[in-house]
Amino acid sequence: MNLQGCCNLVHVPSSVKYLKKLVHLNLRDCKKLNSIPRNIHLRSLRDLDLFCCLCLEEFSVISDTMENLSLEKTGIEEISPSFGRLHKLVKLHLRFSSISEIPNNVMGCLLSLKYITLSYTNIQSIHASIKISRLSYLDVDHCERLESLPHLPSSLTRLKATGCTQLETVTSSTLGMISQDWNEYINCEPYDYSELELLFGDCTKLDQEALKNIEAQGKLAILRAAYLSTRKRLEGGIHINFDHFEEILLAGSEIPEWFSYRTTGSSITVELCSEILYNHNFLGFALCSVERDITMGVQCNVYFGNHLVHSQFYYRSYYCDGMTSSHDNVLTTAISIFS
Repeated sequence: MNLQGCCNLVHVPSSVKYLKKLVHLNLRDCKKLNSIPRNIHLRSLRDLDLFCCLCLEEFSVISDTMENLSLEKTGIEEISPSFGRLHKLVKLHLRFSSISEIPNNVMGCLLSLKYITLSYTNIQSIHASIKISRLSYLDVDHCERLESLPHLPSSLTRLKATGCTQLETVTSSTLGMISQDWNEYINCEPYDYSELELLFGDCTKLDQEALKNIEAQGKLAILRAAYLSTRKRLEGGIHINFDHFEEILLAGSEIPEWFSYRTTGSSITVELCSEILYNHNFLGFALCSVERDITMGVQCNVYFGNHLVHSQFYYRSYYCDGMTSSHDNVLTTAISIFS
């Protein structure tokens, strides 16, 4: 059912409870909507979209079968205990809402949750019970009251925390995936590989330990990705197409020490013999740059002599928010010229 943009809709009629086979309910941009009946149960509902229902200040779960729920840009300030029934929920969108926390007894019940957006909310902390979830994507961009992150699940591959200006600590235990040893990294199947994205741009209060922990995670992930890519190429199988690859963004103005070749400006020349392309030990390139304004992303071109062998665009996710940075940020990524 699509009711998007019904500008005069104030209440969802209780008769909707008779729609036992309703699967999708779209109420986007119903800006006057202020109530949804609590005593209805839509047993087949999987998708509910309440994006930009600005007058909606309360919401109770109307279906235990929901998989996708959007409460972005609503007036909702508290997460109802009824959310604890959403055992099948996979995606939860709360961007630009008025919430300040997700109760511990709710977060621990979202056993199927893989994707959650909390950016531009007043959330101050995330409960440790998030560790038990299957979460792979966490967006807390511009949560300006967020001071710390809990131990995150090892399934997490995308963490967006740009503009969290009060965030100070990120421990090695916070980044649960860093606890895996190298053998676990390189022995996983390339088909199971997921690109890692850790974005902490403009998090100017991060202490030195936090910066080192994030750097270490990024370096390990880059090495793993390059190894798996080369291994698959040598085995003659399907090559992993790293059109996104690894992206690590940190507030700062210093290139990590493990980068051997350095320069100022927008280009660098490295002397390599042409045979390196056929060397089994050659994994690709890691790239690091200090940028002030990367709102339009970063384009990287790789030449051997005058021959362009690779061109790739990085950091799409940052400029999508239309934000400009007032601080230097260090962007680390990697490229495989065999893609």
